[in-house]
Amino acid sequence: MEHPGNDDGTAVADGYTGVVADPKQSWSAQVGQYLSMALLIPVSTMVGFAIGYLLDRAAGTSFLKIVFLFLGTAAGFVQLYRQLSRDTRNDGS
Repeated sequence: MEHPGNDDGTAVADGYTGVVADPKQSWSAQVGQYLSMALLIPVSTMVGFAIGYLLDRAAGTSFLKIVFLFLGTAAGFVQLYRQLSRDTRNDGS
């Protein structure tokens, strides 16, 4: 059986899945990554509230800031879940 090759004509080894593990990050890169995750939920909540506030002013309503507050919080949690699941999958846990 012939092995599939790359575009440049080189062969692909058996068991190659196309996924290459990232090298270990430095300590400062890890601190920066987790600090950004700590700020993710408060910032996304504030952005959601700000969008709702601006839409409330434009539309003359008073409920959109609460709706977008919850949407911003939910978006923050979704992004936090994605990042944590990506980190645990890469660590082999």
